[in-house]
Amino acid sequence: NFSGLGKYDRMKKKRKRVHPMYELCLEYGTFPISLVSDDGADLQAVPDFLADDAELVQRLTEMNDLFHSLFVEIEGSLDYIGRETPEKIQELHSLFDELAALVKEKYSHVRIETFYLD
Repeated sequence: NFSGLGKYDRMKKKRKRVHPMYELCLEYGTFPISLVSDDGADLQAVPDFLADDAELVQRLTEMNDLFHSLFVEIEGSLDYIGRETPEKIQELHSLFDELAALVKEKYSHVRIETFYLD
């Protein structure tokens, strides 16, 4: 059975396009989805693969803004003030769980980090 393709060409055709590994993780000063290996990357930039998913980017940005509101930077020092607003923490946990499920469903190359915050 001759398909017109050499063995190497057939193997190459079967390979799926591999995306770099990203993670969904809330960290101060970063966009919620960023490269796992952040060598020289702009950690606040929206990844290119999300360019056509404006609704998800908007929701991730809102979650990120809420997360960042739990911190205050004073004279170069970052202080966590989230304990003063437990309702924000509860809302953030709900948002994270909802968006994590959505991201997991849509983007298999995004690892979901466990979200801990109290």
